[in-house]
Amino acid sequence: MNFFWLKKEQKNSNVTDKQARAKLLFENTPVKKAIFIVAIPGLATSLMLGLAAFLNQIFILNFVPDTIFLLNTTAHGASQSGILYDYLPSGYVHLNREQFDLIYNAYNIITPISDRINELNTNQVSSIAVNANAPFTIFSNSIVFLIPVGTSVYYTKCVSKGFERTGKDLWSTAFYATIVCSILATLIMYITLWSGLVEQIASRTKFESSSLYMIDRNAELLSKFNEWGISNYKPSQIIQQYYNSARDISISWAKLYIYIYCGGTLIQGMYLLLSYLIRAEGKNVYVMFWAIVANIFDVILNVLLIRVAKMGILGAAISTILAWSVNLIAYVIYVYKNNKSQTTWLSIHHLINFKFRYKFLGPVGLLGFSGFIRSVGVAVGSLVITLLLTKLPYSNGASNVYLWAKASPIITLFFLALFGIADGARSLLSYAYTKRDVNRVKQVYWYALMISFGYALIVYTIVAILAPHFLYLLRVEPEVMNKACIYLRINMLRLAFYSFATGAMLLFQGTNNIKNSIIATSMEGFLTFFIVMGISVGFGFLLSNYGVDDFNSALVISIGYASNSLIAGLINFTISTIYLKKKIPNIDNIKLSWSRKIEHKFFAEAELYEKQYLQSTQH
Repeated sequence: MNFFWLKKEQKNSNVTDKQARAKLLFENTPVKKAIFIVAIPGLATSLMLGLAAFLNQIFILNFVPDTIFLLNTTAHGASQSGILYDYLPSGYVHLNREQFDLIYNAYNIITPISDRINELNTNQVSSIAVNANAPFTIFSNSIVFLIPVGTSVYYTKCVSKGFERTGKDLWSTAFYATIVCSILATLIMYITLWSGLVEQIASRTKFESSSLYMIDRNAELLSKFNEWGISNYKPSQIIQQYYNSARDISISWAKLYIYIYCGGTLIQGMYLLLSYLIRAEGKNVYVMFWAIVANIFDVILNVLLIRVAKMGILGAAISTILAWSVNLIAYVIYVYKNNKSQTTWLSIHHLINFKFRYKFLGPVGLLGFSGFIRSVGVAVGSLVITLLLTKLPYSNGASNVYLWAKASPIITLFFLALFGIADGARSLLSYAYTKRDVNRVKQVYWYALMISFGYALIVYTIVAILAPHFLYLLRVEPEVMNKACIYLRINMLRLAFYSFATGAMLLFQGTNNIKNSIIATSMEGFLTFFIVMGISVGFGFLLSNYGVDDFNSALVISIGYASNSLIAGLINFTISTIYLKKKIPNIDNIKLSWSRKIEHKFFAEAELYEKQYLQSTQH
């Protein structure tokens, strides 16, 4: 039977099966065809999420410097007012761009190349702000996975068993649980924000004391100071104060972005829940299509809000939330239209008239916890790396964080797609596992792994070759382009290395193995991370003590992070392959694990509930 002719056949049938499309795709379509129907849209959908984040940062880093200025200057044929003066101490000396650049150039020309500071502009300020809000936005993105991931797995199993009433109650229970989780996520982010974490993350510019000493004795500068009527401040005091005030702007912008972004977590949580359940019904292409539409909408809004309205980083946050709203509206329309045609279990009416099944929250939440850990591990990694580059004595502080921040959006762009492959293929594997079609489970696993590795290899090759062009889009200064390329090529190795772990995430979540799911998803962000990074920090100290310059000593941090992905990926690959070959074929003959006991209890109660409901409707 041809999958794409399903609708035509349904019209000729007197009996409507609301999940006929899902059953045909997951059960009867050959895996070599079905995997592309589910995994490629999953990859594309997640790639769209990464692309949205990437484009947001491109617009911030390219449009903000052209529309907002730190110091008074002349640009675009007109005088431009600077915003930095509002962040200086009261009564502090105000220098324009030309005046300040004399101090900046005098400092850098006498400073070793590896220790020079970046130019003071809104590009630098934006980069630090974007990097400072990354752990917050990633955590906000993470916590909304708590409910959708587990719900989609159990929903798929309900589809495979034909438990319609349970599936509907599962959807309704997950809906309200997602609302609660999203509100809690927002509160957690705000409390963390108020605790001063942004101030800890935002890096300071590291100055060389010898260079500061020398510019205070620079005859040309002192002569200029006399011309400008400045007698109360030294050049070294002014340059440090101006960079500190620029850091205050970064903190202010980061906080503003976090307030707006995290305030929209509820919208994000709801559209993600619906997207997972729609894919569980086999409508992956629909989700992919609207992800693309929302991205286009996001791009247009970014241009209007950042470039035209000159709203800066605030415009990027607003455009993101409005793009989420486009997705949410599209998915609500899906529910409405497919309810009318009787081709979905999702129902707005059922959100009101249903039985809240609080017992669902345990199984769903435990399995969803692995999805949460998967993403929060990325947030922890980003936070720790930023703090290390900011605080370590052999790091150049803001200069190294600047390079790290420039590489991060490109990695995020492509890295999320690996998760998308697992997310897209999960329903296919889960359905086959529920039917105990072992051969089909194995095929889904290996096909998904091949797609992941092939994707990672192609992307890494492209980015490694075109690194300068990607970084040019992120407005990297020409004088640090070579260093930024090194950072990017090293950090992108994470993508290639972590592709080995995709199969583990897919297999353990799809088979409802809660313990192994949590282990697999926490491997890179927690289990191996602190050991590998601890060794890397120590190795950096060793290099620094042997006279290696700060840039190369600090580069060990990125090398360690990439190595951690390789170690975690190989461990996950080994564990999942053994489980696939040894455990899956004999799954019904081995002792029930605690996670399988939870699953068995869930469906035993669901089966009884379905029978009772059927009997009540017949009387």
